[in-house]
Amino acid sequence: MTQDQEASLLNGGDCFTHYHSEDRRPTADFLHGLNSVERETVVTTSIYTITSIDDHVVVSVTCTVTLPLAKQGQIYTVTRSGSGLVTVVTSGMDTVCGDTSVQLTVQWMSLTFKATSSGWIII
Repeated sequence: MTQDQEASLLNGGDCFTHYHSEDRRPTADFLHGLNSVERETVVTTSIYTITSIDDHVVVSVTCTVTLPLAKQGQIYTVTRSGSGLVTVVTSGMDTVCGDTSVQLTVQWMSLTFKATSSGWIII
């Protein structure tokens, strides 16, 4: 047995007595399912601060939603489900595309915010 074959077997490589490496690869359906898993928070107060356990914040009343300090890679979606104006504001010196606040002006409008090294962007 060659060294490559031994390494393949140790890593669960292709062999009838081991499971195939292809069996461990996630399928596109599996990955798509992971993307759709998100924590939804329904907000019914006039002030809300997004926390690390939020993914999707649905606001049903007039409200000011505060984004946390940007940590690169964070993503949050805010949706206005009611008729009240929703204003999203930043923390500290962060900005959203250069501004300190953004408004969701129509019902069912959603914005997705992504943290970068210099603040937040809308994606």
